[in-house]
Amino acid sequence: MFAFQLVVLCLLIRSSSSAPNKVIPDLYYITFPNAYEGGILTIDCNFGEIGDLHACPITTRLTDNITGEGQQFKDNEFVGWNNSFRIVIQTTSPGIISQVNIYFYNNPSIGYGLAPLITAGYGFDNAIISFNPIQTSFLENCDLSQNNDIVTNVSLILTNEDNLLYDYLELSFDFSSAKINQVFLSEIQVFNGTDTTLNDSAITFLMPNQSLRYGSNNVTSSVELSCTAINEGSFTYTWMGPNGVIIANTDRTQLFLADTSRTSILIISRLNLSDSGNYTCMSSYRHTDLEDVPSKTATVSLTLEGSVTHPESVEVSL
Repeated sequence: MFAFQLVVLCLLIRSSSSAPNKVIPDLYYITFPNAYEGGILTIDCNFGEIGDLHACPITTRLTDNITGEGQQFKDNEFVGWNNSFRIVIQTTSPGIISQVNIYFYNNPSIGYGLAPLITAGYGFDNAIISFNPIQTSFLENCDLSQNNDIVTNVSLILTNEDNLLYDYLELSFDFSSAKINQVFLSEIQVFNGTDTTLNDSAITFLMPNQSLRYGSNNVTSSVELSCTAINEGSFTYTWMGPNGVIIANTDRTQLFLADTSRTSILIISRLNLSDSGNYTCMSSYRHTDLEDVPSKTATVSLTLEGSVTHPESVEVSL
């Protein structure tokens, strides 16, 4: 597999004028994990169950203030999942949750990282549960890369524009669009008082253009193309093929998100010589507050010559 890498400085989309206030949860609830070394989840998290969620006191792993950041990975300090899962944080502290810090082990080369997530708040009004999706944007995620082998953290900024109060904050991690097979978390921290203003910095790519040619001696059965924004934040992507048609998930093409949505990956399998041409990756900020920021495109020109063989795949980063 061939990989083209470039180390760059990240572009920040915002800066905070004041430090947020840490909020101490009452409890947290988690989907039963597949990895919980050095302990027994049903003993540590013995505050009952709600559906598929186990209630855990704040003295247990995800809220014990042991982050492992910058240290070697120790599985007995982490909780691990290999399928989509949820974490629900219960708090009665005053104020609106505006930031979540997530500490995790990032090693994409062996399939470990952070899955894409969706955030929502639950509140009670006259015994009626209200469900409110919350727009979010990542902060301090611009150092993540496919070459990492570190325990690190990212911050998720919650822009609760309607100033809704809620008793439960739900983080739903979705493996369906992730190019990983395991998430290991060591700590979840929540805050209020965060500056949630987002800067409208122009999107910039790690490598905006790439030209690749594979002759009869190195044409392979699949190719992996990727485009990476060097801004911090959360992004959406659209890929278009040489014919200008938008590429979707099919039996020959697969789309994934990586690096907390800073990277989009397109895998084309069962290559044909007709797959040669210009591929375009278009990126936009996900948050509606930044919808006026123009989308940005990166291009890879792919040329395939000779006979297609099957020994390996090719990886190209834009």
